[in-house]
Amino acid sequence: MGRDEAQNRLRGLLGDSGEVILKNDNDGEEVRLSRSSIRKITSPPSVRASKRNGFTAEQHYEAATGITDLYKKSFKLVERPDRNGEPDVFVQRYGVPAGFDDAIAFITIKGSTVYGKKVHDIQLIKKGMLGGTLVDERVPSSPQPAPSILNYNIRKLEAAVNS
Repeated sequence: MGRDEAQNRLRGLLGDSGEVILKNDNDGEEVRLSRSSIRKITSPPSVRASKRNGFTAEQHYEAATGITDLYKKSFKLVERPDRNGEPDVFVQRYGVPAGFDDAIAFITIKGSTVYGKKVHDIQLIKKGMLGGTLVDERVPSSPQPAPSILNYNIRKLEAAVNS
């Protein structure tokens, strides 16, 4: 599957308002998937990130078109403030087995206290790379969910990948 086909499939999910709400089964969080989300998750930089992690563009697009089910089943792994210092902006990272090899779909949600939460990116990473990726995401001064909750979700994600 190529970029055009992936974008067409994703646009088919959007309603008349140009967006659709996705709900996470594990924590009840709701996020918007919009036209700009579709451009981001199918963008060359997003595909390059998956390719650097050992996956093909086709695998990336397959994961992107499955964003509805992937987000629904994902586990929140990281929450941090915006790196640019915007006080009303935060970033959440979710992980879920992508359904092939030892791939994990790493979903980025960008949120705003004013505008709500929106799907911002997706990339594929190998299960063994997840720990380092999570360490890189943490910001020492940021408020994080309780470490026990993050560790619990990481263990649930690992169990899902290994099953």
